Amino acid sequence: MHDLATLIVAITGLLGAAISAYQAFAKHKKDTISELKADCEMYRQRWLAAEKLNEELKKELEKCQTRE
Repeated sequence: MHDLATLIVAITGLLGAAISAYQAFAKHKKDTISELKADCEMYRQRWLAAEKLNEELKKELEKCQTRE
C-alpha cells in the first residue's frame, strides 16, 4: 500500500512539473511573439521614414535638374 501511495505522489509530481514546464514555454513563446511584433513595427516605421526621405530627395533632385 505504501508503494502505491509513493507511485501516486511521484506521478502527480511529474504531472505538476510537466504542466509548469508547458506554462513556462507558452509564456516564453508569447513574449517572443510580442517582441517580434514590436521589432516588426519598429522596422516598418524606419522603412516609412526612409521612403519619406527618399521622396523628398527625389523632389529636391528634380528641382535642381529643372534649374539647369
